Amino acid sequence: EFREDLLELFSEFDTRGTGMVTVDAFEKHLKAKNGKLQAQLGLLGLPVNGAANFFRVVEVLCRDGRLCNEKEANILSLVDSCMQLKGQASNLHLQWVVGDLAH
Repeated sequence: EFREDLLELFSEFDTRGTGMVTVDAFEKHLKAKNGKLQAQLGLLGLPVNGAANFFRVVEVLCRDGRLCNEKEANILSLVDSCMQLKGQASNLHLQWVVGDLAH
């Protein structure tokens, strides 16, 4: 159920019809007053405070620069990353993964 909801939600962010979500679009929806993205990520136990850091984590999990990078992510890869992190990610964990990237 979560997977389908995320696919539908992220598809709404793809205004160009490319199958990709940009970090800017993700950030915009993350800050949206309707709170739809925050609520969905919260149900998965994913406290995302910023799109840029989250996309770095997605980039690591994806491991395919053509599908995911720090500027955009393939919708399916983005959903897969969220499902992979489901319930086990904390803000501290996300920061640790991102910190690992820097080294």
